[in-house]
Amino acid sequence: MRVLLPTDFSENAWHAINYAIYLFEQVACKFYVLHAHQVSPSALISTINKERDTRLHEITHDEATFKLHKLVGTLEKLNKVKNHSYEAVFSSEPLINAVGRSVIDLDIDYICMGTQGASGFREIFLGSNTVKIIKHIDFCPIIAVPQDFDFARPDKIAFATD
Repeated sequence: MRVLLPTDFSENAWHAINYAIYLFEQVACKFYVLHAHQVSPSALISTINKERDTRLHEITHDEATFKLHKLVGTLEKLNKVKNHSYEAVFSSEPLINAVGRSVIDLDIDYICMGTQGASGFREIFLGSNTVKIIKHIDFCPIIAVPQDFDFARPDKIAFATD
């Protein structure tokens, strides 16, 4: 089985990664840890700003790549399941494009991602990135893990459809 684990290096993403490992502990899995990194373009277009954006992109790209490989290294070190393996996937595309391309290119069976929802609205439990993924990636099952969810095997599954 191939499972895509999008991460922004937050505690919420870490929780979802750990839940996926728990959920699939009895199944041989390759986990692809994806970080989609994009520096937003500057509002002013000039040679100086383009140069600054390029330097900013290089610095933040290098930092994100380091964090991604460190995270995968941590997962490999903590791995107690022999039939699990981990691979880093870095993308400079927007999150939706990166997830969609990864699902197709890596033949992903499931996407498992954290969701913390809009702050201050307890009734809204899906974050904006999770909602975007659910709306646009309709060709792969998505497991959305709420930030405070206790590890348990699901006994109910919601089917999202328009």
